[in-house]
Amino acid sequence: DSLHSSPAHTMSRTLYHEKQVSLLCGQHALNALLQGPYFSAFDLGAIAHEFDERERALMREGGLESEEYLRYCAEDSGNVAADGNFSIQVLTKALEVWNLTCTPATSPAAGRAWQEPQREAAFLCNLDQHWFTVRRCAVPSPTVHTAPGAPGGWWNFNSMFPAPQPISELYLGAFLAQLREEGYSIFVVRGPLPAVGAMAGQAGEYGRWVTAEESAVANKHAEGVKAAGRATT
Repeated sequence: DSLHSSPAHTMSRTLYHEKQVSLLCGQHALNALLQGPYFSAFDLGAIAHEFDERERALMREGGLESEEYLRYCAEDSGNVAADGNFSIQVLTKALEVWNLTCTPATSPAAGRAWQEPQREAAFLCNLDQHWFTVRRCAVPSPTVHTAPGAPGGWWNFNSMFPAPQPISELYLGAFLAQLREEGYSIFVVRGPLPAVGAMAGQAGEYGRWVTAEESAVANKHAEGVKAAGRATT
């Protein structure tokens, strides 16, 4: 299987990708953003628990017998679901460890991130219970990132895909606009991302390192399987 991590890979030309497991897409999105298995579900669960405890303490101030407190205790956590979906405040808190900020891309605080997304480094995208990362990497796609002298290019690290998918810089703005039209919330991530290759060779529980060529083969195969499935229905 060419997609499994291999020590023979030159890490500077590979991409880190995690495929969807349960509803751990928040974890997958963060690790794709940082390019390595930096966070586990346990790590994010601990942050979520911390938020839950703070919220519970605030609710207790209104009285242990208050209707609001009893209702709160009866509800599931708003920070992590039983199947692993994490809230934006959990992901934002996790990124603070790396001195990274996460800001709604269309808000005044994001400046011109929405108008000039190609000037940014990364975005987190969320719809209902699904998260994924779109970020610039030093690894170019030989068929998509063809601008002369372009230092790599943009990639879509959606964990529902078998491998990252390249996005051209010209198409990036339209791609994000389409996501927003579909109801996605889009956050611009700013700050010093970890050095590329800092986790070289480590794939964690769900990840793998792939080259641009391996990504193209994996995505083409998945499209072929999907098309074959449509043809037989």
